[in-house]
Amino acid sequence: MQDSFHSSRISGSGEQPPTQRELQLADAMDWLMRLEAHPEDVALMQQHLDWLAASPQHQSAWAHACHTWRLLQALPPTEAIVPEPQTSLVTANVAVFPVSPWAHYARRLAGVAIAACLILVTLPSLSLFLQADYATGIGESRQISLADGSQLYLGADSAIAEDYSGKERRIQLLKGEAFFDVVPDHTRPFVVNTGKLKVTVLGTRFNVVMGKLSESVSVASGKVAVQNQQMGQADTFAQHLLAGDQLTIANNGTFVLSELAVEDVGSWRDKRLYVQDAAIADVAATLQRYHSSRIVILGSDMETQRVTGAYDLAAPDQALESLVSPYQGKIHNLMGLLRLVTR
Repeated sequence: MQDSFHSSRISGSGEQPPTQRELQLADAMDWLMRLEAHPEDVALMQQHLDWLAASPQHQSAWAHACHTWRLLQALPPTEAIVPEPQTSLVTANVAVFPVSPWAHYARRLAGVAIAACLILVTLPSLSLFLQADYATGIGESRQISLADGSQLYLGADSAIAEDYSGKERRIQLLKGEAFFDVVPDHTRPFVVNTGKLKVTVLGTRFNVVMGKLSESVSVASGKVAVQNQQMGQADTFAQHLLAGDQLTIANNGTFVLSELAVEDVGSWRDKRLYVQDAAIADVAATLQRYHSSRIVILGSDMETQRVTGAYDLAAPDQALESLVSPYQGKIHNLMGLLRLVTR
């Protein structure tokens, strides 16, 4: 690929040839420019996806390119920049680039970088939804009648796969959240699997949610058996939950049992979200399913902050403000495409 970034980096007497990583980062920036110039070129988009799939190094370089808007937002207008020959911009874990090409395209790239990085977010979701038998979009929920008469309420931006072919009625929650109202059948248990949990019931009403840092099961009526499916975890368990019980398992395998008002189990069906001692990252993951803009929280200290509260899913911006403002969180609306939370 011939481009100004390559030529500006390579040219100049006594300058060392670019590393492979520098070339890959330059290629990623080239893709940003080309996609901006031809946003409706389907063939170009396919070429870009092929380039991404070609190697993990390409995906890593693309991720860095997508985050350059953080750098570009801080640059002064191009006419105010008078670069020195050796002046460079350095970001953590990113190779050195000359200022002049970045400055030249700063204003032009700021918007497209934000939009383009959403492609990287979308790719895994596309693959996941191709596996699904039922799926919903942002802000959409569905009530689904299963083959045995059980009712499934699928939350926003969620997906499940169904398998009733064996001795068990199996549901795989692929993403998001679902509330189940299960018809009893003692000959065929109803089993819900997530990445971490296996929930087995005969007849009951319960809710399962997959967050960013944890997953949880809460029971509205009846009884469920919950098992840890994470191999090699020190904290393994097999718990029986009754109405009002909630079990939350973190990504590291630790789990917590708590109590929840029965009326708050699956309250998202009424556009209400009530959480008790939940991580901000997990609450934000739920709000994300109701928000058309990408929500990004900078800083693990903010993500892991524990909260208890009620939030209005019909107003996700206000809910996000209520979530982070008590902890000095500030929300930056970037071109309507991104809600960036900082301290």
